[in-house]
Amino acid sequence: MEDRPNVYDPVVLRDQAGGQYASRVEKLAEGLVVVTQPPALSDEGAFRSGMDLGVAWVDSDNAVIVLPARILAIHADGDLLLWSLVVTGPAVMEQRRKVDRVEVTGPVTLRESGGNGAAPVSGTLVDISEKAVRCSVETGSADGFFSGSGEVIAEFSVGPADFVVPGRVEFARATKNPTKFEELVVLFDEPVAEVDALRKQIFALDVPTPADPGEGVQP
Repeated sequence: MEDRPNVYDPVVLRDQAGGQYASRVEKLAEGLVVVTQPPALSDEGAFRSGMDLGVAWVDSDNAVIVLPARILAIHADGDLLLWSLVVTGPAVMEQRRKVDRVEVTGPVTLRESGGNGAAPVSGTLVDISEKAVRCSVETGSADGFFSGSGEVIAEFSVGPADFVVPGRVEFARATKNPTKFEELVVLFDEPVAEVDALRKQIFALDVPTPADPGEGVQP
């Protein structure tokens, strides 16, 4: 089990009232975790030095880990607002994360990889897990995938990360507008390429995405 997240890992900060806020690790030091100030605070004034928080993330073994911490200081690095959190206890494993599907939007491109010469298909993401992706495409546009092995390369983005994952188109589903759109389910090849990075971005979808480096909230 990991005892702390890595630099630039997406994390979720949990307060004592049950609120949770997306953030990102900026720096690490002995007994200290420096994170970006969450951009989606309901009341910035409620967060101050001395406040206890839990820092949650998904580790490489697919477990949700929580590190108890306390706000030591709220400060700025240029335009980026940061919280320095002092570790107050050992990390604990909260649960083995189930392979849940998470709704997601954005473009996806499926490229045939089995040698049949099927044309690339562009679509829109519907949901994703670390095992598969579901997407909406124009009805009939992916028929070429079903005439062969169905092996494809799925190209898509989750949060700030881009992924190129091999898999197989297993089946299509009708939509509410079946003459125009259908849904494809692509099961990723095992072991899943870049699974750790994909898992962390899926975990971060549970709460609002933090700002990109250098874009903090203005004081």
